[in-house]
Amino acid sequence: MIELFARLTPMRWIVGIAALVAIAVSVWQLEAERRGVVIAPVPGTGTTPATVYRLKDAPPAPVVIVSHGFAGSRQLMQAWSLTLARAGYAAVAFDYEGHGRNPVPMSGDLDSPEGTALLLMAETRRVTDAALAQPWADGRVAILGHSMGSYIAVREAREDPRIAATIGIAAANDSITATEPPNLLMINGAWEPRLAEAPLEALRLADPEAQLGETVGDPATGTGRRALLAPDVEHIGVIWSPTALRETRAWLDATFGRTSGGQVVEIGGWIALL
Repeated sequence: MIELFARLTPMRWIVGIAALVAIAVSVWQLEAERRGVVIAPVPGTGTTPATVYRLKDAPPAPVVIVSHGFAGSRQLMQAWSLTLARAGYAAVAFDYEGHGRNPVPMSGDLDSPEGTALLLMAETRRVTDAALAQPWADGRVAILGHSMGSYIAVREAREDPRIAATIGIAAANDSITATEPPNLLMINGAWEPRLAEAPLEALRLADPEAQLGETVGDPATGTGRRALLAPDVEHIGVIWSPTALRETRAWLDATFGRTSGGQVVEIGGWIALL
């Protein structure tokens, strides 16, 4: 070991020290974003690992189900969970089967989106039921999904009348109509050409003359529609987009008649540095 350190050049020492400093600063910043937020398991979800993010000693609040994308996890969605928790919501994130720390392999007919989707919808419903049974839930619920999770979120919101709003991030137009799901907000990354047209196409199902950034209908009555492109991000980067986080918080506030405070959690840069 001594010989190893002896062979290190001054440049390698500098690079090594800089890396340690970068790691330490990144970890400190990421942990700082969690301070003041209760992060705890959600009971009653069966084999599905689920976590609630909420402010300590806060009154019961609307629940927001946070649904990750394919190959993702609830940890990958922490910017949403922490931002919504700081805004006074109870954000409930979970790992789908075959993802994260879920011990159950992904099942169903993988050659048929319909087969697997029904199983993931049932898992989402089980998490929703468990969350709404908790004392920190006030009985109201919305759902947010990224990529594959947005596909499940849209379909689940069409089936579950309890869901008051749906937020699709990096979403396609599958299963979307002019009126379903209720209170739809779509946000895709401006740097993802494959899905860049989907939000406007979905919005124009309700109003053929609508433009990106406009709100069609009224979120307070469940008829809202809004679509936009988050600048300077693509399919994955949109997960940490401050624009997407602010728009989501505002959409939920309009749905539930709330005025939220708290900061938008910007952790994408610290994750990249780490």
